[in-house]
Amino acid sequence: MKGNQGVVANLRYDDEYGIPMTEEAFENLVSTESPYRYEWIDGLVYDMTGSSPEHSAIAANVEELFRSQLGKTGPCRTHREQ
Repeated sequence: MKGNQGVVANLRYDDEYGIPMTEEAFENLVSTESPYRYEWIDGLVYDMTGSSPEHSAIAANVEELFRSQLGKTGPCRTHREQ
């Protein structure tokens, strides 16, 4: 976790598997302004890096597939963060 390694002292971590952290510690981590984004899943914190152009293209294609299935008049809509 770039820039916030001191949050969990002396723990080894692997970017693929996350860092063990309590929910309270995670709330403290994300309560400070940072250019980094994190996600807490089942007690592990993951660094959420920005997307690549390839990822964006795949996400746009998946969204278009959903839109074509949902139609324009139904109660469901797609949403993708930019």
